[in-house]
Amino acid sequence: MMPRLAALFVFALIALLQTTAVADERPNIVLLIADDLGYGELGCYGGEEIPTPHIDSLAEGGVRFSDGYVTAPYCAASRAGLFTGRYQTRFGFEFNPIGAENEDPQIGLPVDERTIGDTLRDAGYVTALFGKWHLGGTAKFHPQRRGFDEFFGFMHEGHYFVPPPWPGVTTWLRRRALPDGSQGRWASPDGRVIWSTHMGNREPDYDANNPILRNSQPVDERQHLTDALTREAEQFIARHRSQPFFLTVSYNAVHSPMQGADAYMGRFAHVEDVHRRIFAAMLSHLDDSVGRILASLRAHGLEENTLIVFLSDNGGPTRELTSSNLPLRGGKGQLYEGGIRIPLILQWKDRIQAGRADARPVISLDLAPTFLGAASIPIAADRYDGVNLLPYLSGEQTDPPHEMLYWRVGRKAAVRQGSWKAVREGRGRQAADTWEYITSPKTSTRRRIWLPRRRRNFRRWWKSGRLSTSKWSSRCGEPRPHSKPGRAPPRFRRRGSLAKRSEVRLRSRTFLSSAAKGDAGILDPSGRVDQFLCGSQRRLVQGGDGDRRVFLSEHVPAVRAGGAILVFAPDLAIGALPPAGGVGGRAEGHVHSQPYALAGNRLVARAR
Repeated sequence: MMPRLAALFVFALIALLQTTAVADERPNIVLLIADDLGYGELGCYGGEEIPTPHIDSLAEGGVRFSDGYVTAPYCAASRAGLFTGRYQTRFGFEFNPIGAENEDPQIGLPVDERTIGDTLRDAGYVTALFGKWHLGGTAKFHPQRRGFDEFFGFMHEGHYFVPPPWPGVTTWLRRRALPDGSQGRWASPDGRVIWSTHMGNREPDYDANNPILRNSQPVDERQHLTDALTREAEQFIARHRSQPFFLTVSYNAVHSPMQGADAYMGRFAHVEDVHRRIFAAMLSHLDDSVGRILASLRAHGLEENTLIVFLSDNGGPTRELTSSNLPLRGGKGQLYEGGIRIPLILQWKDRIQAGRADARPVISLDLAPTFLGAASIPIAADRYDGVNLLPYLSGEQTDPPHEMLYWRVGRKAAVRQGSWKAVREGRGRQAADTWEYITSPKTSTRRRIWLPRRRRNFRRWWKSGRLSTSKWSSRCGEPRPHSKPGRAPPRFRRRGSLAKRSEVRLRSRTFLSSAAKGDAGILDPSGRVDQFLCGSQRRLVQGGDGDRRVFLSEHVPAVRAGGAILVFAPDLAIGALPPAGGVGGRAEGHVHSQPYALAGNRLVARAR
């Protein structure tokens, strides 16, 4: 009897040790989300004006994806795809709820969609989300009902970083008119509050019925919100250091309202434009907060076995924030590269080779199956649109992770395959079918073959019925999608590449500001900008006085001085051919904090 008991004890002990070993090997997972951060701002993505050493250190210790995408060009829909690992259009989450729409009981991440938090929590992870949610503001959509054990943050699209009267920060607000009824900028006597009418709209009431919550209870948070979210993350790591955890820190920086903390404003006192200075302060503050989380992991001996992901939820709204997407075209709200291609960095020191740059196209859908793969949790192939990236990073898989990537926002649509991308942008009659060349084609034969073949593939995807229709319309005027699920959108026009069409149309114009990557401004003999191809497709807003005027499309700035015009296109090296008569003398200034200079008949963009 005794030998049998001893044997059972030994077997039980071995099983316990094996279980403990597996638990110890399961990595922690930390997901860091920036809000509205443009592709070109981080140092590791070529940004030079605002140091971001802590975020850059993740790229130095892991892998930086040059072609990382999100599934939508704005916040809520992008997050729906990120947290489910599925194209959000499949379940009708296609637009961006704003303000009171967040409290509509029908708007939110459908309750029958499982989040990555659900799956990891059911597998033994402790889970938390701190920061912005924006996936439904009513009870059934609350983060604690969507896979997160702990929640600290807010439910809507944005929040002020400090409570009124906004002590310790400089605040930039959008307004329709200044105190005297005029247009432009106005600053309070102490310089703490700046109003600007450049956007033509008013700052949303972000805090209306949108309190800071701890789990489900409102709290009176007095600390700067970026610091408060970081504090919660540090405390969570300390509490759960002995068990595997999934921590999401969803910062609302650098999203509006723009509020720069005093210490960081002083750090960038040399930045002349206060608009840009506030943005720099917010990004630097965010970077220091990421550094605090990394330091906390190191202090508890967890960094080596923690999979850390940093990404932005969409491209930067350059005109609103100065958040730069260079060298990409377009920005937030658009399906051009600048709206959906974002900084994406993975670090897992135990598993991922450090200091790598990966040019293969990947998408935020890949993160959910990657997290499951890291945690040794079975991945249901029929559930996820993304793939586990770990075999691709280890070299086990050498093929591209995706044959094609897809996007749809109402009548806007895009598809990428290899180095090619088709885009349908604009609204209603202004919708335009264009082609973006992510990498220029090597031969004209390849170009001729690609266009009709890829069009057929694109239409076949929509006709397959795999994507649903949106469950609500867009507040910003986007038409509702097609009434029948899976019905194909309007076909791409068979008129060749946009670059070719632009050249034909320009034969009757007197001016071309030409960029290698496709952006073009056209000035007709009367001296006005009448077209902006490859850009916003919306009416340009004109400001300034005299013969120096500033033209601002929604995402791409341009400046006119005398008879010449400079469009700040991706390569920032654009010459101008002015109308007859020429322009003499010199002029210089700033547009969206981008310095320019006019010398004789040539306008050039100067380095920041």
